Amino acid sequence: MIAMQCRFRLFLVCALGALALPGWARDRLGGPEPPTSPAPPSPSAAKDRPAKLLADARFRRTWRGLLGAHAREPWLAQMNGPAPEPRWVYVGSSRYVLHAFCKPHDCHDNNAVVLYSPFDLRIHAWVHRGQGNMLIGTPSPAMAGELQRVWRREWRTPSR
Repeated sequence: MIAMQCRFRLFLVCALGALALPGWARDRLGGPEPPTSPAPPSPSAAKDRPAKLLADARFRRTWRGLLGAHAREPWLAQMNGPAPEPRWVYVGSSRYVLHAFCKPHDCHDNNAVVLYSPFDLRIHAWVHRGQGNMLIGTPSPAMAGELQRVWRREWRTPSR
């Protein structure tokens, strides 16, 4: 009976050890493949209008989660107002897709700029509404300053 208990414990230790094997050992011993995360959204999303990015479920979930209670405002949640073409910009050493959009028929008082990294799903935004400004996401102080500069360039600089 004691020998059987020892064998059972040895079996459990071996089974648990095989599950915790590093990748090279698992490949060599033919263990199961680790789960893979879904592929990040394509950087070609920069060629689409902002509302088209919402077709990506991960972006939509993250954006609406960051909006919180403000997701009830359709122009913010759906990003469906007038918008210039998105473009790539660099902030520090990171590359982002810049999206600027506004509330239909009220662009001067309700507008936003979004910096979105499709590679790691980072989203930072500056939203201007008639009663003030708000930051979306958790931008660093440097990123917040850059968002404000980008917003001024997009929404307060006279057309050329």
